[in-house]
Amino acid sequence: LLKTPERAAMLEFSTPILETLTNGFVTLRSRLEQFKPFLDKRGQLRFDDWLENGQYRISTAAGRSFGAGIDAVLKKHEGQKSIAVHPSSGLASRLLKLVHQNEYDAVLAYPHELQSVVRQLELNPHDFVFIPIAEHVSLQPIYVACSKSTFGKQMITEINRVLADPTE
Repeated sequence: LLKTPERAAMLEFSTPILETLTNGFVTLRSRLEQFKPFLDKRGQLRFDDWLENGQYRISTAAGRSFGAGIDAVLKKHEGQKSIAVHPSSGLASRLLKLVHQNEYDAVLAYPHELQSVVRQLELNPHDFVFIPIAEHVSLQPIYVACSKSTFGKQMITEINRVLADPTE
């Protein structure tokens, strides 16, 4: 899981187990031109500026954390008509279809979700692009989490021990 203050109130977290590429924009390659005015020198989308423009629509998953930087931008623009929030069940495949059918300009997702869903839906992977978001780090830590309980704390202690010395 990603570690957020809300989750930390309910869960015990391990030390980071790995770092993964962060969420970003998944869009159609044919729409790339509309994103260019919002790209920084590194090719990352200035998400806040893109939403401020108000001309575009993005689809996100309800209750999902996309990482601190992205979550902060989403919170700032909460309720804006350009942000469509959907239930997270089966979200990646459904939203990728929506992007492919031109109902949204982009979907927030991990790059590996793009690869997996394109393959699952038998879409052409070259039709889609992943754009990193400037307001967020390029790698984010992932954690193991357990319930905030005596047992959960014991499990996390054991997980951290193994992570510290995997040869034991």
